[in-house]
Amino acid sequence: MNHRNLKRYFLALLLVLGCVVFARRGDAQRTPNNWKPEIPKTWVDTEIAALEIPLSDPASSPKHIPADYYYRIPVRPIYKSYPVYAPDKEPPEYIEGLGKLEPEIIFDASKLRTEQDWIKAGELVFDAPIGTGKLGALGPSSELYLKRRNGTQQQ
Repeated sequence: MNHRNLKRYFLALLLVLGCVVFARRGDAQRTPNNWKPEIPKTWVDTEIAALEIPLSDPASSPKHIPADYYYRIPVRPIYKSYPVYAPDKEPPEYIEGLGKLEPEIIFDASKLRTEQDWIKAGELVFDAPIGTGKLGALGPSSELYLKRRNGTQQQ
């Protein structure tokens, strides 16, 4: 076998091996369409009661809400968020453009089909801001932002 044929043989072998590796790797990412998440109950009356040591006066011990009430609380929607810029670094017409957008819900459990969908959704929920505010609403930080943005206050 000459050197040229050996190169071709090695290249063909490497190509086949690469295809096999990538094909098998793709299988690991697939989950069945009928996959259902196992979501544990987080509010179990007996477990919640066991979290605290009772006070010496039982009448003063806290009373937690029952589990059936907890599970009737509506799920807080998680909206798409946008970056906040320093007033002098903001793209032109940025705030005005955001004001024209409708709020977009980015977490909807009814659209999650696979384990990977649930994992991505979990990351979204974990990284979602706890509180959101309307830019321009009354408050010291938004007033300061708007003053700086409009150039009416020196930094």
